[in-house]
Amino acid sequence: MNPLHPIKSLLLFILFLTVMAAGTYVAFNRGLINKNTLAEVTSRLNQINPNVNPDINTQSIEDITLSAKEQSQTMIEKSGIILGESKEFIDTQVKSSENTEPLHNKVFEYARYMYCKQVVDDFEKIKN
Repeated sequence: MNPLHPIKSLLLFILFLTVMAAGTYVAFNRGLINKNTLAEVTSRLNQINPNVNPDINTQSIEDITLSAKEQSQTMIEKSGIILGESKEFIDTQVKSSENTEPLHNKVFEYARYMYCKQVVDDFEKIKN
């Protein structure tokens, strides 16, 4: 399993949220979502469930989209910092592993050591 898979999933989720928030923000600025659209939505919601509050404040929606945009920008900046640090960590691990002996050689040497140690221990038990 790729060790960066959770980070990649998190970044894709953050990207999705950012695109959704930016899309909503652009739609409000261009007038694609306006009071008439919100009125239609509330009337349809009232047909489905008459207990829904029909007073949707467009200013609060704009505040929410601006807040979401700011938070998504902050999250992108922080995720960039995290990714930079994780990349540095991975790079240092790769560089340190390039300078050392391959893992299969280390395992072979350790197995040889354990075998020799066992032979010596058995010999000492027989001798005593």
